[in-house]
Amino acid sequence: MSAFAITLTAFTAYIVKDKFSKKQLSPAQCSVITYMRVQSENKKEELNLKKFNTSEEGYRRLIPAVTNCRKAQFAGCSLTALSLEILSTALKTENSSVKELDLSKNDLQDAGVEKLSSGLKSSHCKLEIIRLAVCKLSAQSCNTLTSVLQTETSCLKELDLSNNDLQDAGVENLSVGLKSSHCKLEILRLAVCKLSAQSCDTLQSVLQTETSCLKELDLSNNDLQDAGVEKLSVGLKSSHCKLEILRLVVCKLSAQSCDTLNSVLQTETSCLKELDLCNNDLQDAGVEKLSVGLKSSHCKLEILRLVVCKLSAQSCDTLNSVLQTQTSCLKELDLCNNDLQDAGVEKLSVGLKSSHCKLEILRLVVCKLSAQSCDTLNSVLQTETSCLKELDLSNNDLYDSGLANLFAGLKSSICKLQILRLALCNLGVNTCERLGSLLKLEISLKALDLSNNDLQDSGVQLLCAGLKTGDCKLEILILSGCMIKEEGCSSLASALSSNLSHLKELDLTYNHPGESGVKVLSARLEDPRCTLRTLRVEHGGENRIKPGLKKYSCDFTLDPNTAYRFLSLTDGNRKVECVRSHSYPDHPERFDYWEQVLCRESLTGRCYWEAERSGKVRIAVTYKSIRRKGDSEDCRFGLNEKSWILRCSDNRYSVRHNKNITELSAQPSSKRVGVYVDCPAGSLSFYSVSDDQTLTHLHTFSTTFTEPLCAGFYIYYRSSVCLK
Repeated sequence: MSAFAITLTAFTAYIVKDKFSKKQLSPAQCSVITYMRVQSENKKEELNLKKFNTSEEGYRRLIPAVTNCRKAQFAGCSLTALSLEILSTALKTENSSVKELDLSKNDLQDAGVEKLSSGLKSSHCKLEIIRLAVCKLSAQSCNTLTSVLQTETSCLKELDLSNNDLQDAGVENLSVGLKSSHCKLEILRLAVCKLSAQSCDTLQSVLQTETSCLKELDLSNNDLQDAGVEKLSVGLKSSHCKLEILRLVVCKLSAQSCDTLNSVLQTETSCLKELDLCNNDLQDAGVEKLSVGLKSSHCKLEILRLVVCKLSAQSCDTLNSVLQTQTSCLKELDLCNNDLQDAGVEKLSVGLKSSHCKLEILRLVVCKLSAQSCDTLNSVLQTETSCLKELDLSNNDLYDSGLANLFAGLKSSICKLQILRLALCNLGVNTCERLGSLLKLEISLKALDLSNNDLQDSGVQLLCAGLKTGDCKLEILILSGCMIKEEGCSSLASALSSNLSHLKELDLTYNHPGESGVKVLSARLEDPRCTLRTLRVEHGGENRIKPGLKKYSCDFTLDPNTAYRFLSLTDGNRKVECVRSHSYPDHPERFDYWEQVLCRESLTGRCYWEAERSGKVRIAVTYKSIRRKGDSEDCRFGLNEKSWILRCSDNRYSVRHNKNITELSAQPSSKRVGVYVDCPAGSLSFYSVSDDQTLTHLHTFSTTFTEPLCAGFYIYYRSSVCLK
């Protein structure tokens, strides 16, 4: 038997199941895998290079297998120019079946897109979705892609060019292809591409093109301003415009843009169904202006996102009148991270109880709500005409009394709620007891998120009493970061053993299940009688048994190679002080103008740390790629898109990101600050920490992190920070 045949036989079992050992695969073994995939009569759903532990050469040899799968995941795989030539050739193959290709986070540059384009223009290429986010592309790549869009046989329906330096010139180049009668593109993502109002002017002409197929446009994180929205609105009001989804997150918009969009929503031919205006300084005046369009009989909007828009209870009163409008189509409303308070929920509830209200999804995360809001929402859930199916009250201080207030509504026979999220709400054992009894009833609840509440094993035990019953329809249970140990896992395993359980997904990440806990739960996955299909137990350990956010505590040290020359580092690089009588040797990573320093360690997953200050400081979370040299705003924490800060002085707090500043009402009563980052969730929270370790929430940033993060500090003269 030949060496090739022996290798082929040895790897067949692995190839069929897509399960590979941790041992690195050689290029020859990768060739075998590719051969088996290509020769297989069964089309694979996905080829994910990240699943394969191999070298760059191994990756290259796996690429031709793309012809026999529907989706190819090549993101962050360090693909080279040669890799793209191989991929381009594969796309030209007559029997190629790949329809979705993700090349994000590869250093492709314009030359790489040029190599890829010959495959994209092939009459055999069936690609419908291509993602090229964070690929170091310029306007030149847009010119190349224009020729692809103009190709008669092109099947491209979705193009993601986010996080590339395209600028207005790139959009101008791309627009030629977008206006082609052969272009079939329906989704275009251009977030973080350094665009201005000029690009909006270019895109409005695309939207007015009769043959344009664009249905979704993402222009988030670009400096469009109100002038950009004004220009774009001309296209949005065109009778030829087919756009249904528009994302304008972090575009430096004001109430003026709401007035402009109001006129769009009132246009009879408008197709807009989803509008995302998150992270813009709209304020209550903006919502007031937008509401006129929302109440129009021509408005078709179903989804409205207004996260971090500096809204108050007044906006809730305005939106209440929208929900009561007979012609309103609103089904999803996201008001997270606004200072609505209980008064806001009270005002909103009037609309929620209206017989005309069609709202199915309501998100009120970080809105400074108390148990009183739960009492208000309780009456909404008991309203016969209420359509609410999903309610997110996470990150509010509801406590057990809040769930008690909500209980009557949840157990009501007319309550239609299917998804309830109560993460980080200071819930305890009493809540679990109530939920345990609730799950025994014949209710519609299918998903429950209790993450980041210190429920412990005793709470889980009470919850499981309901999970075992035949009336419990719960399919998804999220108990991440709930201080659960082996005993709690045993209770859950027992509940899952019941033939009556419907649970399909169980999330126990950031707990301490131990080997025995993981073993007893994993056994349920193998049980054919058990409905469980997904079990998550990652990021466990003994440190997860600490109460509150302390379970995510991380130890950081300051990096002297990044410290500005007047910053003195002491206490094992855990304390920094601005003294102006210190110096360091030159280093490429050192800040050479601003009094800043970074921590060595990266932020991953969930992280919590505390810092004690003296004087005036900026506590930052920043991308590691932030510029270090010069006095530009690109280097200074809080003045660019790469950093988020809490500015602390003896008499006030403020937060800032990308030059947008928010003054906080809380007065500094402590010198210690707590910082919590949930990287996957895109959440960054700052807390004031009292002497008795009580955390008082100051502010939460809601975003999407796209690069590696680290902590940093800006230290004013004669001020200091010490990591705790």
